[in-house]
Amino acid sequence: MNRPPPIQDALTQLLQLEQELLQSDSIESFSFVLVNRLRALISYRQATLWMDGSGVFRIERGTDLTNPDPNAPYLQWLSQVVAEVVRTHPEQAVCLDRSKLSRSLEEEWGQHNPGELLIVPLSGSAGKIKGVLVLSKAEKWRAEEELVLNRLAVAAALVLHSHLCQRRWKIRLSEWFGSWPLRKWVPAVLLFSLFLIPVRLSSIAPAEIIGIDPVTVTSPVEGVVQEILVKPNQSVTEGQLLVQLDDRALKGQLKIERNGAEVVRAELLRASQQAFEGQAGEEVHSLRSRLRQHQARVEWVERQLKQLTIRAPVGGVVVSAEIHSWKGRPVRVGEKIMMLADPDRVEVEMWLPVEDLLPPSEEKAVSLYLYRHGNERIDAVVDQVGYRAELSPQGVLSYRLTADLSLAAPDEGRSYRIGERGTARVYGPERSLFDYLFRKPMFWIRSWIG
Repeated sequence: MNRPPPIQDALTQLLQLEQELLQSDSIESFSFVLVNRLRALISYRQATLWMDGSGVFRIERGTDLTNPDPNAPYLQWLSQVVAEVVRTHPEQAVCLDRSKLSRSLEEEWGQHNPGELLIVPLSGSAGKIKGVLVLSKAEKWRAEEELVLNRLAVAAALVLHSHLCQRRWKIRLSEWFGSWPLRKWVPAVLLFSLFLIPVRLSSIAPAEIIGIDPVTVTSPVEGVVQEILVKPNQSVTEGQLLVQLDDRALKGQLKIERNGAEVVRAELLRASQQAFEGQAGEEVHSLRSRLRQHQARVEWVERQLKQLTIRAPVGGVVVSAEIHSWKGRPVRVGEKIMMLADPDRVEVEMWLPVEDLLPPSEEKAVSLYLYRHGNERIDAVVDQVGYRAELSPQGVLSYRLTADLSLAAPDEGRSYRIGERGTARVYGPERSLFDYLFRKPMFWIRSWIG
């Protein structure tokens, strides 16, 4: 049997024991600390912790009882003693007086020989006793020991009440889910209900800022591109020189036609002089026809030479990215060389893969995330959907969508650069979570099964 600690260490031991009780994470650890670590503060022979179970106190743990058997005669007798003492002295620790017990319990006292018993109730909220600590030893209990135990009982009762609240919910849940029909059907019902939650369908598509109604600059004549006089993303004004075609062939042809016209003109002059003398009348008519032909060819070549200089039909921004690759390349009549667009009139172009096409929706909302703007969301509204699928610039069979940036939330302070790229989330109608999760797998299954 250990001796009580010195007076100067009693307070330290009491605070340390209270801290261990507060740090316990379960009733098992709480009861172990209470019945075993208490010996560092007070000497006793045996300690048992009793828990209230619907009016009947059941043993939870004992110092010398590894697995206490509640059916043991001594424990059954001690359980009745605890219940009787609690009914008469529920407020504080009580040194048990055998003379105040009922006759049947007093008769069994000598048979069990428990020694001097000290009953310490652990009261929870509203003064209800949740547990009882029973200590026994051979000698009498001192008043200072009872005082220390009453102080410790306050902290122990608070910790026990907290653990019992946690255990109560665990027991209720285990009892509720322990029923076989509930355990079998509740998860299925919850999963089925989860699949019925309405969510909004959406798809991701690559997006790009493009100009509205861009003007295509084409070649008016056949020729070879001699020089490109503008750069990509350069702002140009109406009438500004854009492309210069090679004019060497036409200038050579013009020189030939002019020389031919001079030769015919000289022959016509000679024939006209002979005509005054009564000769070469028919030759004059033939040379005049040839001269008109040469003059017409000269005029045609001169018009062609003027068209070799391509100017901007409207003001805007050059949006073609490969215009410099045109230098030295031959062009046909009407072949596109570059495009001009108004930087203030832009829209969003999106390519939605065939398997991601959404059902028709009235709202037609789009959330645009441009790479330059980071995580900033830009609202837009779909205004056109391609009626048939075609290959996207990435080579994926997709539908072309365009969205207006000014319809959803006009923002005069925000500017968009033609050619900017990003990602767009296109929203569709609301459907169940099941449709949202299994829309693509079902599409693939239908495509595979037919």
